[in-house]
Amino acid sequence: MITIFVVTLTTITLVSIDDRLRHWAMLPVTVSGVLIGVDAVSCLRRHLDIFDPQALLGLFGFHFFYLAPILHIVWDYWARYLEAPPDWPAALGAMSILNVVGLTIYRIVLHFPSKITPWRSKRHAIDLPALGVIGSSAILISLATFAFIIMKFGGVQGYLSTMADRTTVADSTRGLGWLFVMGEAFPMMIFGLVVIRWRQSLAAHPKLAYALLAAMVVLQTLATAARGSRSNIIWPALLGLIVLHLVAFRIPRRTLLVCLLIFGVFMYVGGLYKGAGSQILDVTKGQRGAQELGAETGRDIPTLMLTDLGRADIQALVLHRKQEQGVSPDSHGVTYFGNLSFLVPPQILPREARPADKVVVGTDLLYGPGSFKAGLRTTRIFGLAGEAVINFGYVGGIASFLVLGLAIRGARRFYLRAKLNQDLLPKLAAAAICVGVILFHGSDLDNVAWYALKQVLPMALVIVLALRHTSSYPSIAPLTRISPN
Repeated sequence: MITIFVVTLTTITLVSIDDRLRHWAMLPVTVSGVLIGVDAVSCLRRHLDIFDPQALLGLFGFHFFYLAPILHIVWDYWARYLEAPPDWPAALGAMSILNVVGLTIYRIVLHFPSKITPWRSKRHAIDLPALGVIGSSAILISLATFAFIIMKFGGVQGYLSTMADRTTVADSTRGLGWLFVMGEAFPMMIFGLVVIRWRQSLAAHPKLAYALLAAMVVLQTLATAARGSRSNIIWPALLGLIVLHLVAFRIPRRTLLVCLLIFGVFMYVGGLYKGAGSQILDVTKGQRGAQELGAETGRDIPTLMLTDLGRADIQALVLHRKQEQGVSPDSHGVTYFGNLSFLVPPQILPREARPADKVVVGTDLLYGPGSFKAGLRTTRIFGLAGEAVINFGYVGGIASFLVLGLAIRGARRFYLRAKLNQDLLPKLAAAAICVGVILFHGSDLDNVAWYALKQVLPMALVIVLALRHTSSYPSIAPLTRISPN
């Protein structure tokens, strides 16, 4: 009831203030806000853990499904350089109707309680001496690989110059994906080894733990920021927070709020660098303002709020293209296979033999048939529902919420299980899964696969190699029923 009251009152207030919001689209947008806002309110009222997957998606989803569509209309901000539908708010409303149906299914999936049960297999424990040897070796290999990458581009100056050139960086780094996976893994490895080895000390000294997390983020920034990918820093930072929350001590909500403020500033500055490259130095020299540079590069506050942190307009446009104009037939899942083909080296699977990915299909859908062959390329991220609509139409978009509900339900069960379990291994796995399912909702399959490959796999391999088997069962609290809230 609180959610219904707050969201409805907010909508009525906004509609009374701004004439542009007096559109039928506000009805499904408001219902979407209520359906997903239930979990956000539960988190704010401390009924859900702050890093519970259901709470995380509730907080992010409230912006994604409710605030972002409203801001699109108020700011009159829509997907750029694309042929617009006749009525953007109407297209947004059509997608919001799909979201209402999908979120209803999502809530039904989460409604039924489940149980926490102990693992029935032999317990896997981390051999700390083995972890020290294997982890240290892996860190040295990662550092050596990173040094090799630097030298490959002619030293530090050459590396920075290459990465700062936004027009050629993609071609300059093509085929080096696995090297970057290895070479940029050392910050997370160092963080993981220290947390595992000295978690009792970190639990007793939270300030030391925060310093460790900050050091990891700084190292991650130094290792990856030059390439302009903010996800290489954001996801490890969130992963580190959840690891500390589960392994060492409970992260206070005020700390999370501070982290969110830092996150917002970083996303904005990182967006400027991604669009402007080395020209961002003009801001520090006082030669131009951040707003001026943001306007020139298209990396302003609306872009941050609605493109980086939202998918409302692009999903609405995809649905409009598919259903109103009938431009593109359903892809029947081909982009999912195409999006994963980057995992196969070109020597084994040549590029011309790979299935069409989201870039190929998405370009022709957004710009018109034959656009990809003509040389156009889209870099849009469509999100879970958007990619499902591309492949299977509106039925696929609705079905994607069933998949999302099952993913959140499974991740939440694993997360709560890990909180009760005293074993370290489930806690580390739960942190990685939590970040993965949040990324899963707002991103495409290739983004999720890249996260698993780059942020999770290196440290996971180190831990797996350091495992030993014991005959005892994991220590777990008594059987507990998980309620939806």
